[in-house]
Amino acid sequence: MRKMHVAMPASLLMCLSGCQPQEADNPVENNSSSVPDDTPTPVARLNADDLVRVCKAGQAFTVGRSIEGMAASLSTDGLVRLSYTRDDGKHFDYDCMVRGDVIRTRMIDEGGPGTGPGAWSGRGSTTTFSALTPTSVHIKDVYFDGSVDEGTIEF
Repeated sequence: MRKMHVAMPASLLMCLSGCQPQEADNPVENNSSSVPDDTPTPVARLNADDLVRVCKAGQAFTVGRSIEGMAASLSTDGLVRLSYTRDDGKHFDYDCMVRGDVIRTRMIDEGGPGTGPGAWSGRGSTTTFSALTPTSVHIKDVYFDGSVDEGTIEF
């Protein structure tokens, strides 16, 4: 009888909770410099050089830039800081991190000088990499509507 008493409240709790965790309809964007809990952490299986190459290739592919014009540096916390200047002279900075095969970025000072990092990418599309070789990496963007854009970036 004691087992039944313990099991019944647990199953009642599961039914009351809807048996699945629910997400908020309007998630709050985190614009602080700390990494939010739902963002990926840097992947350990890539060495530092590969991590920088994957981040550069992913961002170059996503924004339609040449990889040669993109500067990158690895921070001590495993983020890659990317920067480039467009042909019109406008400068851009991004943080990049990789989890598994997923590349995530966030723009720095998107809201104007001194506003800090913006929200992490991945809410409208997902960027992944595959076929990492010493001379190339394959990048794939899958958009919220199911459309796909993919290509190989050569180093």
